[in-house]
Amino acid sequence: MDKILEAVVMSSYPNNVKQGLVRRVIEASKQPMDSEQCWSMLELCTKLYLVGDTKYKREIGKEVLEVYGHYHPEEFEEFFNVRFLLSLLQEGYGPLGKRSHYVLDYIQLGLQFVLESPSANSIFSLLRIEVLRKVCERPSPKQCAKISKLLTQHPQCIPTGKHQVLFCQQLIRCIGQFQCVSEGEDDIMEFLEQVNKVSGLLQRIWRTQTSAILPSLKELFTIISSTEEQEVPSNALASVVQFVPLELMDGVIRNLTNDDSITDVQMMMAIGRMIDWVSWPLGKNIDKWIIALLKGLAAVKKFSILIEVTLSKIEKVFSKLLYPIVREGALSVLQYMLLSFQHSHEAFHLLLPHIPRLVTSLKKEDSNSATSSLEQLAELIHCMFFRFSGYPDLYEPVLEAIKRPAISPESFLSASWPPWFTPGAQQDCSEYLKYLLDRYVASTPILELRHVTDKIKDKRKAADVTYLDFCKAFDTVLRDIMVTKLEKNGSEGRTARWIRSWLDGPTQRVAVSCSKSMWRPVMSGVPQELVLGPSLFNIFVDNVGSGAECTLSKFADNTKPSGVADTLEERDALQRELDRLERWVHANLVELSKAKCKVLYLAIVSALLILFHS
Repeated sequence: MDKILEAVVMSSYPNNVKQGLVRRVIEASKQPMDSEQCWSMLELCTKLYLVGDTKYKREIGKEVLEVYGHYHPEEFEEFFNVRFLLSLLQEGYGPLGKRSHYVLDYIQLGLQFVLESPSANSIFSLLRIEVLRKVCERPSPKQCAKISKLLTQHPQCIPTGKHQVLFCQQLIRCIGQFQCVSEGEDDIMEFLEQVNKVSGLLQRIWRTQTSAILPSLKELFTIISSTEEQEVPSNALASVVQFVPLELMDGVIRNLTNDDSITDVQMMMAIGRMIDWVSWPLGKNIDKWIIALLKGLAAVKKFSILIEVTLSKIEKVFSKLLYPIVREGALSVLQYMLLSFQHSHEAFHLLLPHIPRLVTSLKKEDSNSATSSLEQLAELIHCMFFRFSGYPDLYEPVLEAIKRPAISPESFLSASWPPWFTPGAQQDCSEYLKYLLDRYVASTPILELRHVTDKIKDKRKAADVTYLDFCKAFDTVLRDIMVTKLEKNGSEGRTARWIRSWLDGPTQRVAVSCSKSMWRPVMSGVPQELVLGPSLFNIFVDNVGSGAECTLSKFADNTKPSGVADTLEERDALQRELDRLERWVHANLVELSKAKCKVLYLAIVSALLILFHS
């Protein structure tokens, strides 16, 4: 029967004729036959599968192999033995030792028919050794993916004990050498799929054997921190990091940044290569690990590494904002690099020539991702403008690119048009004002003036709203008082000490022509241009409403006491509130800007809301 099948496969008949004849042979193979005939057929289908020069031959070999595995299990087990598999893995197939790319596929196909056989444990033991040997030979991404597929389907073949840790480390070494040799879209997608299969195997092992994670990460760091002249490690290593549990992050980063055996050059090399990982598509938590390492280096005051790496990599990170698939992670890393440890304008100024092009691209993209990124980018750029002011000529093209269109009265009315408004008809303007106030309150929850307008409309009463503004609020806050309030608000001692450490240290002096004063410490002020500044100021003024007799609205350095002022008692209550606020100002050593303090009087006259401003 094997001669007939071989003659049919090698014949020049049309494929439909061949297929009909092959079907007859396969049906006949399901019948009982002697061991010698079974061996002959198994040898033929193995030959077709492993060294067949067409896909058609390999498919026939696979189909016949499955038939004999189902209908002749004893003969199949005898044929699919440990010695035969060892020969396939180490010497290849055939008398010339031809290396077939399908050996691992063949073994995976055959394993399903011997799982319950007495020889199964011997085969698993063999494969545990051989897969380790295979990965030490640094196979291609395709072969690594086949190994991963085999071990994922048959976890009994995964190396155990110390060999398992070694296997994970060698697999990471393999990933570090992966390269996509083609720029075609299909080839790139196939490469990404292969990498995901290999890193997915690591995830499977780490889930069941957490003790293998830290040695694997140590091997990973050894690869990316190497300063020897060699090929740059593949960005595919980013796929490994995404499967490391985030709860291990703090400990891993702390150990790395406090390890005296790691030189600054090695650390710089490692963080530089990690930053390159932002270009890896479909990766998760990569930006979190990069930022965590940057924070760790800042914690041990290795600012020279951070600044040098930033200057060399920030333009590359910025360029990744053009690609939606990696945009979110790249933006997170970019924000941290610019906002955290940069005390010079140099890194930001490197980006200035590239910003208009990126903004134009994001506007053209017209997607939710682009819109969100554009808003965050604009906020970041404005923050940088405030932080590194004094370069108007450089910033003008960028401002032109990110500016928002002006709002005309017509566009404002169109955007805020109440549903009940009838054009051309005379209507109560108090309804429109209340409608605008309601919308404003909805977008700014801490400014709750709704009940004031309700009272003056429903009860026809007058109301006063006093607008108070702190004089140079962010610059005059005494830091000792700030930290004391932070502690009273329930912040842990460590947090309060960290903020005090962050606030302490700055010095200043005055220079006039060539004369300069002595350096003096800065005792007051909260950095307004940083994200933490407004939050700290809000904590500073948090108790300003303690004991208030009327409504008190707060937003940053603006405070608005308001209430009904229709009777003498109500007006006296408002005056007492102003007196109390004055005492609070003196007690906290800040001042009010009298020029900016105003009073808004609201009253109902003839069903119309009248506003007086003074």
